[in-house]
Amino acid sequence: MAIGCTGHKVNADGNVAVEFNNTINPLAENISSIELIPLETDSEHLVGGVTDLAIAGDSYIVMDLINNNIFRYSADGKFLGCIGQKGNGPEEYIRINDIQYRDGNLRVFSTPSKLQRFSLAVSYTHLRAHETDSYL
Repeated sequence: MAIGCTGHKVNADGNVAVEFNNTINPLAENISSIELIPLETDSEHLVGGVTDLAIAGDSYIVMDLINNNIFRYSADGKFLGCIGQKGNGPEEYIRINDIQYRDGNLRVFSTPSKLQRFSLAVSYTHLRAHETDSYL
C-alpha cells in the first residue's frame, strides 16, 4: 500500500526514488502491481480526502479528516458503514486525530483527549464503542 507524502527525491532520469535501508531504488522497481479501487459513495457518505487508511482483514477503514468521518469499505470498495459519529457523547468524536487497527478493534484518537475502541466483529452498519479512555 502506498500513500502520498509531501517530500520526494527525483533522479536525473525523472523517476521518483524511495529510500529503503539507506539504498535508493526507483519506485517502479519496488511495486509489482497497482490496483485502483473506486469507493462507493452517496450524498451522505462522501469522502473529502483520505487522511489515514487501515486494512482490517478483508475491508478498508478510511479516515476523512476534512469531513471528520470514518468509513468502512469492503475489499472491492462497497460501502459497509460508518464508525462512530460526530458529537460529544459515547461513540462520538469532536475531531479525529488518528486511527489504528489491531486485534479486531479500531482505536480512534480524538480531540479533546479521547480514545475509543470499536469492535469490528459486530454489524457493519452500526459499530459500537466498548471502551472509552482519556489518553492525555
